Amino acid sequence: MLALDVVRVEQRVEHPDDESSVRAFRSGDRRAFDELARTYRSRIQGICYRYTGNRADAEDLVQEVLLRAYRGLETFRGEASFRTWLYRITVNACLNWVAARRRSEGLSDELPDPRPGVVERLVEGQAAELVRRAVSELPDRQRMTVLLRVYEELSHKEISEIMGCPVGTVKANFFFALKNLQKRLREKR
Repeated sequence: MLALDVVRVEQRVEHPDDESSVRAFRSGDRRAFDELARTYRSRIQGICYRYTGNRADAEDLVQEVLLRAYRGLETFRGEASFRTWLYRITVNACLNWVAARRRSEGLSDELPDPRPGVVERLVEGQAAELVRRAVSELPDRQRMTVLLRVYEELSHKEISEIMGCPVGTVKANFFFALKNLQKRLREKR
């Protein structure tokens, strides 16, 4: 089986104050959004960075996500938790980033080969880096499923809400992602 235990997994933290911050924001306290942004900024940044592999692009995406959340919070219906809603905005921003990048650079559906050059391969040598690279080579939806499931420790149900697809689809994406990761990691040995 795939050794994902080499990947650093952040502890999942629930934030019971989200509801009160959302209510305060909707009542006119714009500073309440600052608290929400502070709470989730590093997690959003982690998802964006793991998806883009580039700190500058990730930071641009974080700003876009927070701006979209700020603008959309007035109409947030609360059918899902604030966290789920915010992660959905993050996922959509990442997927839109990939699509825009492909259009602007005339790329095909395949992302450029992210494998390092000869010198980098010699320096690399760590299992976590191999896993990170293998994850970056996954198809978009599989990659996002792995990021949310492994790094964010979200349940299949939460991921289905974030990605707007059935739980079965999330499970299938995760299953195929693990199979693809196993294959890629075997090839890199």
